[in-house]
Amino acid sequence: MILERNLRSDFVRLSRVEIELLRNKARVNWLEQGDFGTSYFSKSILAYRNRHQISMMMAEDERLCTDPQEVENIVVSVYKGLFTGRGPLTEFHKDKIKQVLIKKIPVEACGALNAQPSFQEVRDAFLMMAIGKCLGTDGLRLVQWYYKEDGVPKAAIKIDLQKAYDMVEWESLWVGMSAHGLSIEIHFPVAEFASSRGLRQGDPISSYLFILVLEIFKGLMKETSCRPDFTFHPHCQQLGITHLSFADNMILLVSADMRSFQVVKETLRVFVELTGLKLNCDKSKVYFGSTPQLLRDQLCKFMDMFEGVLPMKYLGIPLSSRNLTHEDYSAFIKKICDKITGWQARDLSMGGRAQLIRSSIFGMNFWCANLPLPKYVIEEVERMVRTFLWNGKAEGSYNAKVSWSTICLP
Repeated sequence: MILERNLRSDFVRLSRVEIELLRNKARVNWLEQGDFGTSYFSKSILAYRNRHQISMMMAEDERLCTDPQEVENIVVSVYKGLFTGRGPLTEFHKDKIKQVLIKKIPVEACGALNAQPSFQEVRDAFLMMAIGKCLGTDGLRLVQWYYKEDGVPKAAIKIDLQKAYDMVEWESLWVGMSAHGLSIEIHFPVAEFASSRGLRQGDPISSYLFILVLEIFKGLMKETSCRPDFTFHPHCQQLGITHLSFADNMILLVSADMRSFQVVKETLRVFVELTGLKLNCDKSKVYFGSTPQLLRDQLCKFMDMFEGVLPMKYLGIPLSSRNLTHEDYSAFIKKICDKITGWQARDLSMGGRAQLIRSSIFGMNFWCANLPLPKYVIEEVERMVRTFLWNGKAEGSYNAKVSWSTICLP
């Protein structure tokens, strides 16, 4: 009996280990325990393997290679060029990085940030409000009037950085961190070549390190804003706003005139030269407001970028100068539809479909927190998930197994 009990215990433990191993291979984190033995689970593992298997690659001479050794050599060559830097920084570049970086917040600013608002400040804020009104949102609606033809010419340049994390020069990062008074030690595995640039996006501190690199751009833009040939975007001069950045998502705000675009392009060139980052001009866009078409074409040609059309996506949320239409919400609806109608979803049990719906609907919270979802969008999502729950597909009629009156019983 003792031997049988021990064997049963070992069997249960090893079964759990096997399930956990398969879960990691499948890369599906939302499945319930009961769906681990279904065909959906097995197909998820096969699909993951097929997506991450490289059986052939195109060489630089546009020759298709299928030999494993040739594929390996191509991969090593590509990543060697990607993670190998362009050489040491010159003393001029190092001094420039230290010059533009602000090492610390002034003592006066720290006191102002920590100070409690005075009674007079609160009183003045209330007296500034119109009768029967309340304080507005704490923000600037910079693209609100972009659809108007009259007004001050303005532009928002959405910058796309090519392989942003991978192209960061370690020496630039080191100089920037030294300027802030930080000291670090970097270890990296040495394989066929030694890396000299690049941040691993899975690293917990990679985002923080990349922000330190963007501090260089912040300092450069601060210098640029002080030049007489630079004109601020409307409503930005008082606060000194020149750009918005969150990790590698960057938007430059500037007046739509040639002189301002010239100094901005020069600033971007210096930033690329100092950090090793590269601009992806094919994906970067320029959005204009109240700007003649001839001037738009000239500025886009000068920046070597395409003109964008609002709404534009920033941090996953569409920014628009008008109310969002049904077409603007179609990407949100399609994202949920694609997730619940994948070719593997038909093999899920009802419990698995319910769990998939919960994980899909959870993604709506980000949109709901930033944008008002119209009634027709909510109804469309409800219709899709309701049909999928009962029939296993998002389209067509459905036959509910339980009546609504029964569900609502106390």
